[in-house]
Amino acid sequence: MHITPGITVKSAADGYYEPYTLDFLRQHHPHLLKDLVHKWRAETGIELIHEEPDLPEFERIRANWQLMTEAQKQLSDTKAQELFGRTNMEHAAYLEPIMQKKEPASRLPQLLAAKAHSDARRYAHKHQLMQGIMRQYPDEFVIDSEDKKYYGITHTPTGFRMHLPRQIVKGISVQRAPAA
Repeated sequence: MHITPGITVKSAADGYYEPYTLDFLRQHHPHLLKDLVHKWRAETGIELIHEEPDLPEFERIRANWQLMTEAQKQLSDTKAQELFGRTNMEHAAYLEPIMQKKEPASRLPQLLAAKAHSDARRYAHKHQLMQGIMRQYPDEFVIDSEDKKYYGITHTPTGFRMHLPRQIVKGISVQRAPAA
């Protein structure tokens, strides 16, 4: 967990998912350490709304920002003013039309990122990413297997498969695969 003096950082138990840590960035995404936004997020554990590679990830960080404490939001808004000349919500409104145009041809990069989170045992990040993708594109997913705790999910355009806890899929309009 990140330590920001005088600030209580919410945790995944509260629904808030901290950004990647500096150690994680060094190990898996060293190029992001050159980016002021990602470096600040990693140093503080506080979300900062910024342009993302695709709309679902942008929506994920915007929703995540909303889950922060008021003190975290104030720190984040101060940094957003410094970097972008506007608050996070103003910046989100500015970025919205830009992000709407960034619709990727394939969800495969996001699905592979979710798999990487799973492989690194960062299940909360995997689950948050998959929820965002499935909420945005529910018609691209089917439930093709299940047990008491998990659903087997398939992304039909790519054939990519993974298991997710039932509570992650709950409330998302994912269809069941036809019985064989």
